[in-house]
Amino acid sequence: MVRSIDNRHMKATLEFELPEETEDFDVATNGWKYRSVLCDIDNFLRSKLKYEELLPGEDGAYEKARTELWNLINEHNVDIH
Repeated sequence: MVRSIDNRHMKATLEFELPEETEDFDVATNGWKYRSVLCDIDNFLRSKLKYEELLPGEDGAYEKARTELWNLINEHNVDIH
């Protein structure tokens, strides 16, 4: 991973002892998949609220779920966009 910061380049290297740290390795290398799932869940909830006719009470449940999702995203300082 190379990012330009103040015209300098920095590198970050993650090392894992495999197979002992396979789970940590999988989390580190599949982060983009987790981000994608969060985006998909948010888009699903947004679509339900914006475009579908919902039964009484459903809108509150979807809104509550979306609010909680964003509370968790913000609490953990996750950038999904």
